[in-house]
Amino acid sequence: MVISLLFWIAGFTVFYTLFGYPMLLYVLTRFYSRPVRKAPIVPSVSLLVAVRDEQRALPRKIENVLKHLDYPADRLEVVIVSDGSIDNTNAILGNEHDPRLTPVLLENRGGKARALQEGLKHTTGEIVVFTDARQLFEPQAIRHMVQNFADPTVGCVSGRLMLGLLGN
Repeated sequence: MVISLLFWIAGFTVFYTLFGYPMLLYVLTRFYSRPVRKAPIVPSVSLLVAVRDEQRALPRKIENVLKHLDYPADRLEVVIVSDGSIDNTNAILGNEHDPRLTPVLLENRGGKARALQEGLKHTTGEIVVFTDARQLFEPQAIRHMVQNFADPTVGCVSGRLMLGLLGN
């Protein structure tokens, strides 16, 4: 009897996870969705990047976020956390002298979650944008993301990864 009950509970859990929850979300979004109120706001933004041995991608990422983003320079900071890198990542960060860039150099590797936690301690922006070293932003990306926060019910926004648009 107990084994049969456990079997049905496990079966229901698997079914709900794979089919029930996605169907519930679909129904809720079809019948109870509402548009997000957007406005051209310009809050302070902290870009947070956790890296480990990213000497190849890092210079391009730094150039992308410091020189190509169409966002007010005085409203943008970039925090890059090197998670125990053993290549030239730390040297690249040390050679950057833009006041908007805050390098955080962790001596020992602790993993991405720890690097992000350490990086959050150095952010001051009203909004934190998490990104990786290899993904580049289109110039208007930050403006498009933050305009969603004009709606007080919005607590999180996700960008869209578009491959091949910015070239190699």
